[in-house]
Amino acid sequence: MRVAIEKVDGIESVEVSLVKAVTDIRLRPGNTVTLEQVRGIIRSSGFNAREATVTASGRVFVKNDQLLVDLAPARALLTIQPGAAGGAAAEARTFAGSSAQDVEVRGVIRAGNAISLTSIARRDILSLMRDPSRTDATGESRSVPLLGPLTR
Repeated sequence: MRVAIEKVDGIESVEVSLVKAVTDIRLRPGNTVTLEQVRGIIRSSGFNAREATVTASGRVFVKNDQLLVDLAPARALLTIQPGAAGGAAAEARTFAGSSAQDVEVRGVIRAGNAISLTSIARRDILSLMRDPSRTDATGESRSVPLLGPLTR
């Protein structure tokens, strides 16, 4: 499974722990990898892809009274579930306001494209506090999805 995932353009690294039933996947900045693409590889390798803990950068906005995060250039949209822990969904709505805002979101995706946020931060604020190990040479934030647990 690790080798198959590593072959996907945009994958930076893959760590698999069969003991913990977890796969940690790090993506290159500007990648177009989708969660469904990775889950498909995991399933075709004979494992079940369950919830994914995700850290990703995108633009949060409101459309038809629904909070969304656009994960361009991957052409993927995440729907933010209301009632997120610690008020993260309410904070996302504040960030979106009347125009899209660049953000970094963290949360859990159990199925489909709905994310239950654990945190959200505007990227202009993050750039002031950014850990240099989490950025590339241009200062772009890395998308870092973590998949797990996986069971055979």
